[in-house]
Amino acid sequence: MRSLYYNPKMEKIDKFLDALGQTNGWWRKIRLWPTDYESYLKKGPDQIKREALKILTEKVASKNPIKDGKQTPYHNHCVFTAMHCTATCCRTCLNKWFKYPKNISLTQEQLNHMVDVIMRWLERFHENVKNGINRCAKPRKTREIGNINKFFSVKSQPTKK
Repeated sequence: MRSLYYNPKMEKIDKFLDALGQTNGWWRKIRLWPTDYESYLKKGPDQIKREALKILTEKVASKNPIKDGKQTPYHNHCVFTAMHCTATCCRTCLNKWFKYPKNISLTQEQLNHMVDVIMRWLERFHENVKNGINRCAKPRKTREIGNINKFFSVKSQPTKK
């Protein structure tokens, strides 16, 4: 799948993402929640890119991140989901897939490359949704509040007589 304009760097990232998806079917099955996808569309790529750099710096850039392997949630921001889909979620994945050593702080160049990978995954997801190939994750139960879907389990309450 090619971006709007040919870019050798993006082609290399596409090959990496394809290889990652073929290695483990789990990565192919992950989707953005509708609220995360709406936030991606609303904020736009430039703001998401800035937020991705900030999140990566906080979560994985130090040489010994706190709670390594458990520091990145799966939801509540499109970058979190993309980090899991691109193997940029923890130092173990970064070591395995990007060959970034664990006990050394990441450089700005490495962080920028990781942001490019995350942004490309988000762009591909968006292209697939537009083309009807992919869809957002379907929550178990939703309740409409205003224009925003809030996701939570709704338990039926016994009625008092």
